[in-house]
This record gives sequence, C-alpha cells and structure tokens, in this order.
Amino acid sequence: MAQKPIIQGHRGCRGEFPENTLPAFQHALEMGITVLEMDVCMSSDGQVLVSHEPYMNSLYAIK
Repeated sequence: MAQKPIIQGHRGCRGEFPENTLPAFQHALEMGITVLEMDVCMSSDGQVLVSHEPYMNSLYAIK
C-alpha cells in the first residue's frame, strides 16, 4: 500500500505570499501541504518570533 507523500511548505507558500506570514501558512495548508517549515528566533525578552533573520530591524517594529 502506497503512503501519502509528505509535502513541505517552505516558509509557508513561498513565491505566492510573503514568507513566514500567516497568509502564507494558511494558503499552504489550503493547498494540501502536510508540513509547514518556518524559521524562528528568540527576542531579547524571550518571545519566540517567526523570522528568517536572527535579528530584528527597527523598520519592522510596531510602535
């Protein structure tokens, strides 16, 4: 009996949505992706963030 393949969504649905975003992950799941791969890092206050870069630029800060 053949097993269903494992299909990985790299950073969500890279190429169709901004990487590592909720819309990218949601779209990947709607397309039948079975594994979501994402990059994570930890902020200086111990919060886990979904981000490809290990540092945060002030351009991304919410004030």
